[in-house]
Amino acid sequence: MVQSVLVDSHYKQTRGYIHPDLEKLALSNPTHLTARNAYVSMQVLIKPDNAALLATSKENLLHWSGHTHRIRLEAEIDGGIQIQPLLVGLVRDDDHVEKADPLVRSDNTWIDQDEVQSVWLRIFIPPNTAPGIHDGMVRIFKQYGFNDETLIESHPFRIDVRETILPEPKDWSFYLDLWQHASAVARWHQVRLWSDEHFELLDNYLTSLAALGQKAVTVIAGEIPWSGQRCFRDRYYPTNLFEHSMVRLIREKDGNWRLDTSPMDRYIELAFSKCIDSEIEVFGLLNIWQDTYYGFEKVIPDGLDAWRIRYLDESDGCMKYIRNNEDFSHYLRLLHAHFKSKGWLDKVRIAADEPHEDSGFSERVALVKRSGSGFKFKVACNSFAMFEKVDPAVVDWTPNLGITSRDPEHTRSVISKSRGRFCYYVCCGPDRPNTFIRSPLIECRIIPWLVHYFKLDGFLRWAFHLWPDKPWERISWRAPHWPAGDMGFTYPGRDGKPVETVRYEIFRQGLQDAELVNVLKSKHPARAEEALKSVFGIIIKTEDMTDFSSTNARSAESLYSLDPADYAEARKIVLDALEK
Repeated sequence: MVQSVLVDSHYKQTRGYIHPDLEKLALSNPTHLTARNAYVSMQVLIKPDNAALLATSKENLLHWSGHTHRIRLEAEIDGGIQIQPLLVGLVRDDDHVEKADPLVRSDNTWIDQDEVQSVWLRIFIPPNTAPGIHDGMVRIFKQYGFNDETLIESHPFRIDVRETILPEPKDWSFYLDLWQHASAVARWHQVRLWSDEHFELLDNYLTSLAALGQKAVTVIAGEIPWSGQRCFRDRYYPTNLFEHSMVRLIREKDGNWRLDTSPMDRYIELAFSKCIDSEIEVFGLLNIWQDTYYGFEKVIPDGLDAWRIRYLDESDGCMKYIRNNEDFSHYLRLLHAHFKSKGWLDKVRIAADEPHEDSGFSERVALVKRSGSGFKFKVACNSFAMFEKVDPAVVDWTPNLGITSRDPEHTRSVISKSRGRFCYYVCCGPDRPNTFIRSPLIECRIIPWLVHYFKLDGFLRWAFHLWPDKPWERISWRAPHWPAGDMGFTYPGRDGKPVETVRYEIFRQGLQDAELVNVLKSKHPARAEEALKSVFGIIIKTEDMTDFSSTNARSAESLYSLDPADYAEARKIVLDALEK
């Protein structure tokens, strides 16, 4: 016997926990409401009485042991809607329990007796899909040895397609900024840094990012700006997290300085080709992280910051570091001139990640600005004192969730004074809402909604693809300070492509919701205000916005809804307002 059910995509499977009655998890009315040019998803849970090979293709796949029970899943839908089955993999979380996360592209897997395997159905509704109800079907077949297959279960579902067409992700006004760690891609895939092979891999990762509507390209213009996230402190699970400069500096034999920006330019142009072209965020020039105990300190003894600018000295062929402020300023001028010559200067943001020194920060900004008058600045901020000061040189502000919600009136005041974008971020904290493997998947859905709740421009996350040394064996690293999943939304695929996750997919659902609101705001502002009032009456459970400044002290249920049906209703409210 094989038991199978269609369940909501927000369900997260856990190894070792088998629901006593899978039928209680089944969707009573498996219908998805959606705009066109959008993704929806659901899951199929499969539980065989006997160990079996599960396949999602018609190929004659066998287990190594020969004749075994075999199960095949087939999914189809009418109207040109695209459906892709993906096997949901399990990874060990910080509590040593295996939980659902990666969406494995293999077309087969082994299911042990009485275990449950989840299959994710990624469903794309093309923009030319006819509005109306579209019928789909999931079929489950079984077979043993050379016997013929038999159809054992069928599960109908429906996609209710509305008239509204969601814009292409490149045209979304929701401002998404997921930082990229290019050095990590070369390191894990074992290719030479900034080689053709490296850029072929980066192309794949940028493609995945672009599908979420990513706006910013992350550039490193100074060595190890985060001091490798201080990975040298973690001897129990050795992991290299150093991020290397994309800019090469050469001191010629006559003493003149020359830039080789080819790796940086190639990466920027590659991102631009994917329409990730709103911003060039540059790290390594401001607020360099230090760890003096381990020797990660200032290279320029009297420097205002721990700048680490490496160069080739052609006079003796040695690699060296800039050791004085004058040469560093000259490097900044060269970089500024290059960005200006490429026509990119207006997109460039000199980025500072979580500066703490309130008094010294403005001095460092002033020094960089003196060497490049056209530079604009961006701060990811976890200090309320820093946030209060609002240095006029900083164009874009991104405080964390706690600071954003601590004093909503002050936040509105800062927004009114800022000359650029205003987003919020989460990282290794707070506990909720977040995008950890342990987080309820619904939290990936509400994070984009909170951008509208706080009346901001978008959302930032510090990593899209950064991994510990052996992510497929052990994704947990530096717990409890960094909960598993903190380092990104993907795993490195052995085919050179990112393996996306259930968190990636649900986050995309939230991004689509948030962008539909932006479409509504642009067309019918009054309707948008009314719709948002109705939506937040459903999905926000607190009456005080400041409760989000200390979410660790509150239960998730007291802050926001954990019921997927409420988010389906929220989407319906927005679509109804658009098509009123």
